[in-house]
Amino acid sequence: MTIEKTYIQLLERFDNYDVYLDNIQKVLSHKSTPATISNNIKQLMIWADKHHIAERRLPRDLYALGTLKKLDLSNCELTYLPEVLGELKNLISLDLGSNMLEVVPTWIQNLENLEELSLYKNTLSQLPEWIGDLEKLTKLDLGSNKLRNIPQSMSKLINLKEFYISNNRLIFFPSTIENLKNLDALYISNNNLDTLPMWMQNLTSIKKLKISNNPLKKLPEWIGNLSDLKELTIDNNALSQLPDSIGNLTQLESLNISYNAFDHLPESLRGLKSLKRLTLLGNSLTQLPSWIEEFENLELLVARWNRLSTLPQNISQLQHLVKLDVGNNKLISLPESIGNMHTLKVLLIDKNNLTSVPDSLSYLHNLDDPSYKGILTVRQAIEKETMFWMKAKMQHTKESFENYLSSYPSGLFQQEAIKMIDTIIREQHVKVHDNKVWYEACEHNTIAAYESYLYHFPNGQYYLECKEKLALLRSKNRFSFKKVFQK
Repeated sequence: MTIEKTYIQLLERFDNYDVYLDNIQKVLSHKSTPATISNNIKQLMIWADKHHIAERRLPRDLYALGTLKKLDLSNCELTYLPEVLGELKNLISLDLGSNMLEVVPTWIQNLENLEELSLYKNTLSQLPEWIGDLEKLTKLDLGSNKLRNIPQSMSKLINLKEFYISNNRLIFFPSTIENLKNLDALYISNNNLDTLPMWMQNLTSIKKLKISNNPLKKLPEWIGNLSDLKELTIDNNALSQLPDSIGNLTQLESLNISYNAFDHLPESLRGLKSLKRLTLLGNSLTQLPSWIEEFENLELLVARWNRLSTLPQNISQLQHLVKLDVGNNKLISLPESIGNMHTLKVLLIDKNNLTSVPDSLSYLHNLDDPSYKGILTVRQAIEKETMFWMKAKMQHTKESFENYLSSYPSGLFQQEAIKMIDTIIREQHVKVHDNKVWYEACEHNTIAAYESYLYHFPNGQYYLECKEKLALLRSKNRFSFKKVFQK
C-alpha cells in the first residue's frame, strides 16, 4: 500500500476532526495552533500505522489520544519516536522498553506529569541531564542498557520510589542516589560492582534491594541499618559469609543468597524472625542448622543443588512451610518427622541418593499432585534401580556392573559397583596368570613345577588337577626308587 493511499484512508478517519479540534488544542499544548495540531496528529498516525502500532496502544481517536494517560510502545523495534508525542501532556506512564533507542528522546522532558518511565532493554549509553527535571517520577526503569554512570541531576527525583538499573555497566554506584529518601525499591543487579558505597546506608526507607550477579565478596556491616528492608536478593555473587548486623533486619521477609560460596548458614541469620522465603540454591551447604526451626514464619525453603546429606529432625517445626525443595543434593534419607509438616503443598526430593522414603509422607494430605507423584516416582525409581542392581549382582560380570553405572552414574550402589568391577578385573588378571603358570607346569610335568603352582595359587582353578598330577608323579617316583633299591 502506498503512502498516498494510507494518507487518504487516514483522512477518511478524520470526518469529525473539526469537532474535536478545540478540545485537542486544550489537552495537547495550549501554544499549538489548530493547523499545527492537525498536521502533527496526522503525521503521528501515519507513523503509528507504518510501525504497525495497534490502536489499543496508540488511539486513533483524537480526543482519546489527547487525554491518554498511559502509553505502551514496548517491543516495537523502534529506533526513533516523533516529537509530537511530547505534546501528550496528560501522560503519567510511558513504556519504551525493548526497542532499539540509542538516545533518550528529548521530547520526554516536556511530559511534566510523567510518573512512570521505562527505557528498559534499549542501547542507551548515557542519560541526559534533563532527566532530573521529571520531578514527578515515582518509577524509573533503565535496566538492560549500556550505562556506565548516572547524571548528577537525578538527585532531584525526590519522589522516586522504584529505580531499576540492572544489566548495565556500572563499576561504582554514584552518590547521586543518596538524596532519594523515598526510594523503596532499588535493583542494581548484573553490573560490575565489587563494593557497596557507605552512603547507601542512608536509604533508610528502602524495602526491596536486589544486587544479584555482581562480583561482591562481602556485604558491609551497615546493611543492618536498612531496618525497613523486606526483600534482599544477593544471589550470584562471591559471598561466603554475611555480616553479624544482618540479624538486625527484623522486617526481612525474603532472602535469596543462591549461587554464592556458602558452606554453612551463618548464625547471624537467626535474628530474621519475620523471614517467609529463604532461597539457598547452588551453594556448598552440607547441612541445615538445627536452629532453622527458629524461622517460625517460613513459607518457602529452597536448598536445591547443594551437598546436603541429611535434614534436621526439627525441620518439622516449620509449621507454616508450604514449599520445600531439596532436590539435587546427596540425601540418603529423610527424617520421619517430615510427615508432621501438614502445611506442605510442594515437596521436591528428586535427584538425591535416597534408598527409601519414610512412610510418614503419606500423612501429607495437602501435597499437590506433582509433588505426590514425585514422591511416588522416587519410590518407583528406588525399586527400579534396586532390581537393576540385583540383576547385575546375579550376573556378576564386569559388563553387568558397568551397565549399572552407565544407567545410574550416581546411583545408590555406585561405590559397591566400582568395587565389584575392581575385584573382577583383579580376578581376571589372576586367572590369566593362573593359566600361564599352569600350562608351564604341565609342559615341565615335574613335581617341582606342580608344587610351585600350588604355592603361588593355593586356591587356583587347577588346584584339584594339580594335586592329582602331583600324586601320580610321586607314586611313579616311589615305584622307580623301590625298583632301583631292589636291584
